[in-house]
Amino acid sequence: MSGDDWISIQERKPTKEDSDPTGCVVFWHVYNGVIVTGYHQVEHNRFLTHWQPPPGPPKNHEELRKKAELPFIHYMQEETK
Repeated sequence: MSGDDWISIQERKPTKEDSDPTGCVVFWHVYNGVIVTGYHQVEHNRFLTHWQPPPGPPKNHEELRKKAELPFIHYMQEETK
């Protein structure tokens, strides 16, 4: 994220289309810096001044998900025995 990527909420507020699948965008909070929260929070928090769409997933996100699920699947199989 560079300083040029931020969109002022006075210029344009984020919408659902700008958010990720969970409804979140990246905000700049006057006191806390970068935060990730729901796009609709801009209406309720005067300390949010700028925003950006969230980055997309890593290129290998499907592979990472499968690797993360393997221990869980193995655990669940053991539990049902």
